[in-house]
Amino acid sequence: MASLPPASGELRTFALGDPGAPVTINEWASMSCSHCAAFHRDVLPTLKTDYIDTGKVRFVFNDFPLGGLALAGSMINHCISDTDKKFFTFLDVLFRQQKNWAFTETPREDLEKLARLAGMSSQNFEACLDNENLQKAILAKAQEAQNKYKIKATPSFVIGDQVIEGNMALEDFRSVIDKALADAK
Repeated sequence: MASLPPASGELRTFALGDPGAPVTINEWASMSCSHCAAFHRDVLPTLKTDYIDTGKVRFVFNDFPLGGLALAGSMINHCISDTDKKFFTFLDVLFRQQKNWAFTETPREDLEKLARLAGMSSQNFEACLDNENLQKAILAKAQEAQNKYKIKATPSFVIGDQVIEGNMALEDFRSVIDKALADAK
C-alpha cells in the first residue's frame, strides 16, 4: 500500500547502485520533460547494465520540477515510494506514460489513475498533493542545485566534476563516465 512521506517533508535520496561506487551521477529531471523521458527510456537502461549494475557508478535521481504538473508527479512518486525499487519503478512508469498524463486535457486525473494503479488511494493522492512540507522540500532541493551547480534546464547531470546540460547520446555519456572513472583511480 502506498504511504505518505514524513510530515516534515524530508526527502529521501533515491539511488541505484553501490553507494561506494567510484563515480556518482546526479541527475536533475522534471517529470514533464520529454528529454528527461528520452534519457530514462533510451540511455539509462544501458548505463544501468554497463556501469551501475557492475558497481562502477551510483546513479542518484533529483527532482527539478519545471511547473506545477511536474511538481505533482514528483510529489506523487515520493509519496508512493518507500524503497529505491518502488521509486525507480514508478519513475519509469511516469516517464514511459508521460504523453498519457502530462500532455492530456485532464493531467491531474490521468496522474491519479497511474497512482491508483501503483496502489495509492484517491484519499492519499489528495493528501500527498496537499503536503506543503513535501512541496517545499522538493522545491528547496531544486533551488539548491540551481545555486550550487547552476542547473537551469532538464535533464542536467553532474558526473564527477563535470556538469552536463541536456540529454546526450549513449556514446557521449560513456566518454564522460569513462573519463570520470579514470580520474577516480
